[in-house]
Amino acid sequence: MTDPTKNKAANTVKKLPDYSGELKPDLKFEDFSQEALARLAQTYGRLYLQLLNCWQRTTREKHGLDDAISSEIEVWKQQSPFESRWVCKALNIVERDAVSFMKWQQITPLGFLPGSFNYTIDVKNKNDVFITVHKCFAVDIWEREGDTAKIKEFCQTMEPAAFQAVGSAFNPKLKVIPVQLPPRKSLTEPHCRWEFKIED
Repeated sequence: MTDPTKNKAANTVKKLPDYSGELKPDLKFEDFSQEALARLAQTYGRLYLQLLNCWQRTTREKHGLDDAISSEIEVWKQQSPFESRWVCKALNIVERDAVSFMKWQQITPLGFLPGSFNYTIDVKNKNDVFITVHKCFAVDIWEREGDTAKIKEFCQTMEPAAFQAVGSAFNPKLKVIPVQLPPRKSLTEPHCRWEFKIED
C-alpha cells in the first residue's frame, strides 16, 4: 500500500528558482520552477536565433548573398520536418491545419516564442490564420542602425522563402503569404503581417 505521506512530501519539494546553488548530479528539468523553465526556454530561443545569425553572416561573407539565401532555404527544408515533428509531439499537437501551425510557431525555438515578440493572432477559421507582428527585436535593431538594406535582404528576400519552406514541412498544402513586410512607412505600423492558409 502506498504511503500517502511520501507522496505529499514529494509534491512539496521546493522547485529551484535558478541554478545558483549546489551542483545536482541527478539534475532534471522538473527540478526547476515554472518561471525558471520559462526563462530557459526563451534563452534557448535567443541562442538558436543567434546561431542562425552567425551562420548567415559567415555564409554571406564567404559565398555571397545569393548562395547564403539558397543555402538557408535548403537548411530550413531539411530542419523543419524534424522540428515540427519533435516539438508537436512534445505538446501533443496532432492536427495539421493552420491553427495547429500557429500553435507550433508559438513554441518552436525560431518561431514566435512568448516574450520574444509582440504580436496578435486573428483566426478566420482552422485553415486561415493571420499574425500581425507589432514588435520584432531584429527589425528594431536594424531600424535604429538605419540598415534598410539588411531589412530588405532578410525580411523581403530571405524570410518569405524560408518561411514557406517551414510551412510546407508542416503541411505541404499550407501557404505562407506575406501580407505586409518591412521597411515600414511609419513607426506606428506593425513590423510585418502574415497569413497562413490551407486550401483544398
